[in-house]
Amino acid sequence: MPPYIVENPAWKTIVKDKHLLFDTDAVISILSFDAVALLNDLKKQGCTFTYIHPVYLELMRTNSPKEKLQRTRLLNDYGFSMLPLTVNEVDKAKQVQDSMPVNVAPSPTDLYLAGTLARFSSHEGMLLLTSNLSDFPHPLFTRKIYLQLQNTRNVKVVSFLKFEPEESN
Repeated sequence: MPPYIVENPAWKTIVKDKHLLFDTDAVISILSFDAVALLNDLKKQGCTFTYIHPVYLELMRTNSPKEKLQRTRLLNDYGFSMLPLTVNEVDKAKQVQDSMPVNVAPSPTDLYLAGTLARFSSHEGMLLLTSNLSDFPHPLFTRKIYLQLQNTRNVKVVSFLKFEPEESN
């Protein structure tokens, strides 16, 4: 059974040469579903992999030395870059939070991811990879493509999101 399935045959065009910003749950899902082959395929499409420091903190918040090592190796082996959180991203996070529906309460990490995505998505071609759609509501965030991670017992959907506030008006 393949570790991931793509329903849309144009997925490679959608992700081609994009900067991918990874949410914690996407990294953990890729590892837990043994879907690292996805990262190889994304690299072949010219994707770069990024994360922010709060994601790193969440990734390392485990009591398992084996999981810490596995997560650290993934970040190192696949050339993940940590993007700085500057006042620009924090300001954008506040703007995104103010634009979200009142019933949506994302974590601080998710808000910083949203602020980073908002800052870079329009001119850099950045997409957020997450399996947590509830904290990134439509129409503020648009799902461009999704993949199904699977093993013999479970399926998990990871989505590539773009920040598109102009469509929310």
